[in-house]
Amino acid sequence: MSIAETPSGKGRIPIAPPTPHQRRVEIASILLKYGWDALIFKLSLFDFVPPGLRQKLAVSSFLRQEAETDDPDLELILPLPSVLRQILEELGPTFVKLGQVLSTRADLLPQPYIDELTKLQEQVTPAPWTEMEAVILSEYNSRHAVPARTVFDIFPEFDTIPLAAGSLGQVYKAKFLDDKGELNPLIIKVLRPGIEHVIEADIAVLLDFARLITSRTNWGRWNNVSGLAEEFSNVIRNETDFTLEAANTEAIGRNLHRDYGSLVRTPTVFWEFTTRRVMAIEFMHGAKVSALFPRRNGEGPLIDLTLPQRQRIAQNLTVAFLRQIFVDGFFHADPHPGNVMFQFREGDLQSMPTLVLIDFGMVGRLDPRSREILIDFLLAMIQFDAARATDRMLEYGHPQAPLDKQRLTIELDHLLREFLGKPSGEVQIGRLLQRVMDLMIQYKVRMPTSFLLIARVLVTTEGICRQLDKDYMLINVAEPFIRTMVQRQFTAMMTPQDMMRIAMDWKNVLLKTPRRIDDLLTAVNSGQLRIEYEVRNMARLERTLTVIGNKLAFSLLTTGLILGAALIAPIQSGPHILGFHAFSFFTFLLSGILGFWLLISILRSGQLK
Repeated sequence: MSIAETPSGKGRIPIAPPTPHQRRVEIASILLKYGWDALIFKLSLFDFVPPGLRQKLAVSSFLRQEAETDDPDLELILPLPSVLRQILEELGPTFVKLGQVLSTRADLLPQPYIDELTKLQEQVTPAPWTEMEAVILSEYNSRHAVPARTVFDIFPEFDTIPLAAGSLGQVYKAKFLDDKGELNPLIIKVLRPGIEHVIEADIAVLLDFARLITSRTNWGRWNNVSGLAEEFSNVIRNETDFTLEAANTEAIGRNLHRDYGSLVRTPTVFWEFTTRRVMAIEFMHGAKVSALFPRRNGEGPLIDLTLPQRQRIAQNLTVAFLRQIFVDGFFHADPHPGNVMFQFREGDLQSMPTLVLIDFGMVGRLDPRSREILIDFLLAMIQFDAARATDRMLEYGHPQAPLDKQRLTIELDHLLREFLGKPSGEVQIGRLLQRVMDLMIQYKVRMPTSFLLIARVLVTTEGICRQLDKDYMLINVAEPFIRTMVQRQFTAMMTPQDMMRIAMDWKNVLLKTPRRIDDLLTAVNSGQLRIEYEVRNMARLERTLTVIGNKLAFSLLTTGLILGAALIAPIQSGPHILGFHAFSFFTFLLSGILGFWLLISILRSGQLK
């Protein structure tokens, strides 16, 4: 349930969540407010415009017939980038999330829209503490025999003023007693009450809008907007289940600990306090990596580290994400500077700081086959092998129309030489991947979401590391990593067991081949060689030919009977029926029956056309 204030303002009463009909009315009003009349008609929202506002559409009603047609040649006209951002912000949390997701999809929108949508912030008024406390108590009491009456029955200390407030949830700082009786700080993330109902109403509307855009625009058809809407609905539903984010945090944390020990880590999850609507994680002491960036006013960074320390942080951060993507196939998909922290061991500022990754609400997955394709693609790019790089991209992507592969290869070759042919200090792998994606869009090759996420991760990582070290080059880190991965793929097939199996297979082939060749030549010389072949579906073809023959025979018989009856009809001698010679009459009748039966059989077969 949602909450609203009473007219007196003394209390708050629950109200029903919005229905899809109510959301359509709200959406139509907001679109009209910003003058996006064409989309009102394109999404069949005219009937949802409040009656008092419909007169504003009178001057543009000629758009209705054109916009509501299912002619896919009519394109979707977008408002100005800043206007689109304002519309999404006013439409509420689901659409803000949609804008944030679209800001990662440079394959769908032009760059000015991407730049504007990245500004979307969830600047919302925090929900009252009493409502948020009710969520915490409800989740806790559902799992414990002894109910808690206040949040302080669960946590000895709890700051009821949120650290941050988003459209989906709010974040608080608290402390709990560990097994040693010591107070330890932790972060409590709480889902806003009733937000699931709002999201479900919005999803129902979005899926319907996606169907209309897919049927009525080329843009929607080429980009499979219906499929994207389904994908987005899964993403935002997952974000309302904090157990999934907690599991992501732990899984990536285990992988990082395996590879880097204490050099790169994630917060600890406290499962005793974590449920679908509440998540408790370790409070991470430290600073955000942006504190190491030079300030815009020209002054030095807030925290000054030595150049070797900054270079080592950049190296560890890059390899950590490369390993997540290409080794584990499970990676943090939103590594902006706010989600990357660093910390020192207490009292030791000269050691290598520990990197900390936080906020695992958005993650990406890559199956083993896709990892192999992308590793080979990156290696082909580094080797200026445009032909192999093109093959890998077409194998990984989904061409939506016939394309000129040779021309695509030539353009990709020009792109590789433009970006990788520069002095090493000027090479930017992130921008190269963006241009490759633009090229795929130009040739109507739809890339999987995973490729777009990877490109975004590498662009963001490269940007962070260049702030840490002006001489940083992603290619210098990526190239040896990729070559090592290729070698491991090859050597992984060369275990002693695999080598023994391959050797036994080749032994059998080598021992049997001479004898088989001798048998083949003997059969040829003696004239005993016989070649057998099989034609599949011959029985079906035989039945089809039989039916055709039968119908042709009936047609000829019917024609012959009609001609015979016509020749006999003038004979005057003998019995007559209805003025026709009796034999001629029955012959006409028989031919009519046969002809009618033949027509019915053809119509029933559905092959008249």
